[in-house]
Amino acid sequence: MKNKYILIAQQGNGTNLLRSFLNSHTDLYFADELFVSRKDETGLFQKSDKDIKEFLDDFYKSREKTMGFDLKYNQLTDEIREYINENNIKVIHLIREPARTFFKNKIVENRVFHYKDVKEYCNYVKIFDELVNMTFSYDEKKYIQITYEDITRGRQIKKLPKEFQEKILKFLGVRYCNMSLTDVGKELIKRF
Repeated sequence: MKNKYILIAQQGNGTNLLRSFLNSHTDLYFADELFVSRKDETGLFQKSDKDIKEFLDDFYKSREKTMGFDLKYNQLTDEIREYINENNIKVIHLIREPARTFFKNKIVENRVFHYKDVKEYCNYVKIFDELVNMTFSYDEKKYIQITYEDITRGRQIKKLPKEFQEKILKFLGVRYCNMSLTDVGKELIKRF
């Protein structure tokens, strides 16, 4: 039986890098964000007028692999939380030290934030980290929290640390294989 999962994280926490690694495994398919965010609206579908549950049912039925997608904190609606809990969806919660994320996004990648300062941003991230943790961590078979630092160990990498690979693949219920960066991941590493 294929498993279903969602990667929940704040923008800039390393989801592109993790997605690149996971997609290098032949038994996994990891989509980008299925929902878009706009300043005045959150949780909109990309090219869809279905309701969220129907949309997600169709997504998970579309392939014969263990499947997941990236969900940003501001896209985690009550309806999506309910869907996750009702449909045995595994949650990978990717966290990163928020001040580093703030400065990387604001300075290095020149992304514009609407936060006044790093303290306001860190408080925002802390609230969502706690919400995700409180909502899903009651079941260790369905929830895993990992850090960006677990993946990179603070340096540029070409493959995931073996103990991290074993941990994440066991959680996802797929066989172990030594995963390396795909071409997309190699391009991401060059940018950092």
